[in-house]
This record gives sequence, structure tokens and C-alpha cells, in this order.
Amino acid sequence: MPKEVKKCLAEAEKGNGRAQYDMGIVYQEGLGVPQDFEEAAKWFRRSAEQDDFAEYCIQTVLNDLGMDKSQDHEEIAKWFRQAAETVRENCPVPLEIGEVTIRWLKLGAEKGNVYSMRNLGFFYQDGPDCPQDYEESAKWLLLAAEKGDMMSQAALGHMYEEGLGVPRNIEESAKWYRLSAEQGSVAAQGRLGYFCDRGTGVTKDLGEAAKWYRLAAEKGDTVSQFALALKYEQGLGVPIDHAEAAKWFTLAAEAGNNDAQFIIGYLYEEGQGVPQDYEKAAGWYYCSGEQGNIAAQYALGRLFEEGLGAPQDIETAAVLYQLAAEKGHVAAKESLERLYGTEKEEQD
Repeated sequence: MPKEVKKCLAEAEKGNGRAQYDMGIVYQEGLGVPQDFEEAAKWFRRSAEQDDFAEYCIQTVLNDLGMDKSQDHEEIAKWFRQAAETVRENCPVPLEIGEVTIRWLKLGAEKGNVYSMRNLGFFYQDGPDCPQDYEESAKWLLLAAEKGDMMSQAALGHMYEEGLGVPRNIEESAKWYRLSAEQGSVAAQGRLGYFCDRGTGVTKDLGEAAKWYRLAAEKGDTVSQFALALKYEQGLGVPIDHAEAAKWFTLAAEAGNNDAQFIIGYLYEEGQGVPQDYEKAAGWYYCSGEQGNIAAQYALGRLFEEGLGAPQDIETAAVLYQLAAEKGHVAAKESLERLYGTEKEEQD
């Protein structure tokens, strides 16, 4: 976490309303931290609970709109106090509701304020009390993106990728993802890595894919961490490096990635890129199996059957085999039949 963000976080934790609001922006846009809308919502709500929240918003909007701060703007204050109450109760972003929000955001956007353009674009996508309008959203995000706004560029890349409010155009999507990625957008870096990996909208380039995956992975993007780990495991765009692969699989696994948990479990079982450790293997198989990964359920059952990483427990092994077999895992079904067959022979 950058020094400036740490300082802001320290002030926010002390109850500084403006710092809390700024931390919301930090997490909303992924500025030096992984983008996290839930964390952003938490800080926006805490800011809304501060007495100075409305005054801070008033001063911000006056600055954005270039309005004379010497005038009496009690009506604006009333609207922002209403917004603060809305955020406190159920609003996930620091915006007003309905027509009031659109009115003031448009004033700012029409004066060339990029922040207003961007938020107007997002508001038309999923703002409270506002009809969803992807075409209108794309219009405002494009204006902000053309002015170099990183977050709008990433959002526009997504809209062109999915055909939301604009004709689906993968090349155009790649263009906007690249512009955003070059400014440091984690989401755009991850998508651009994927595009380079698949040759989607750009020339296929595994080395370039690994580069973008790494940039996003280093900022905590779990999908990119997993993708980068696979690159090192298979030697695609980078030299084979099992230790480096294990490092990135571990980070993704610790963040809850199901597939990464299974793979790092396998690596510990085999001692590939990490010291062999059956206990750790069992632990990661368990985490993955709890999320429904049938390969992990089978692998954990096998360890229990063989007494590796845990005391031998045939009954637990059978339960795990059963779970995986019911979802179509062939080897688990065969192991279950073998166990039941062995039990029958012992009884005879």
C-alpha cells in the first residue's frame, strides 16, 4: 500500500470524515490497492455518518462546478444531507439519488469535469432510483475516457467487450483496456493480459500476457495471480519456474481461489516447487473441497485412505469419495467401489 494511502487510512481510522470519503474513492478506483467495492462502500458509509460529510460534499461540488462559494447554497446542503442519510442506510456509492444527482452531475460534466462525467456514466448503469441506460452511460464514459480518465477507460473497455450500450467491438475494447492498463488500472491490466493470452482483439503474445498478468497480480488481482501461476507452471511466455508458480498459486489460494487451492495442494503432495508436505496438501485440498471442487474431494479422500498428512481414516475417505462420485468423478467412484468391495471381502 503506497505511503500516501497508508497516511489517509490512518486518518480515516481516527474518524476523519474527509479521509474516510477519500478511502472510499481509493478502493472504488483501485488506487494503489486492489479494487474492492465492498471496502469502498464501508468507507463511504462511515464518511456519511460524520457530521462534516454534507459540508465536505458541498464544497466538493461547488469546486467541481465552479460555483461562487460566497452565495447561500442551503438548497444544495439540504440535498447532500439527504444523500448522506441515503448512503448511511443502503447506498453503495457516494452519490445522491434520482434526478437530483443527475442534475448536478450533468452540470459538472457539461463544464468539462471528468469526475462528474465518470460518475454520471456509472450512475446510468446502476445508480439508485435511476432507469438503467447503457447508451447514456457509454456516452458519458466515452467523454471521460477521451480526457484520460483511467476508470472510465476500463469501464468503456468492458462495455465494448460485452456490447453494453455500444456495438460489441473487441478491438475497441482492447484499445480502451490498454489505455487504462497503462495508467495502472488493475482490472484493465487483468483483462488486457487475458486478451493477449487468447489473441482477442490483439495479436496473441504470451510474453505480453504474462507482463500484464504480473502487473495486476502484484496489486492483488486473484484471477491474474492464478493465470500468472499457470504461465510459470507450463512455461508459456515465461521460463518454467515451479517455485514461482507455487508462489502465485499460494497467493491466489489464500485469497480463496478454488482452483488455486487444489493445485497448491497437489504441489505440496508432489513436492513440486515447494517442499513435500502432506499435511499442507491435505489442508489445501480441504479448503478447495469445501468449495465443491470434486478433484480436491477425491484427492483428500485418497490422503485419508493412505494415512498421508492425517491419520488413516477409511470412513472419512469413503465419505469424500462419495461426495466426488455423486458429481461424476470417475476415479472417486472406482475408489468407492474398491473400498466397499474390500469391506465385503473382509466380512466374508
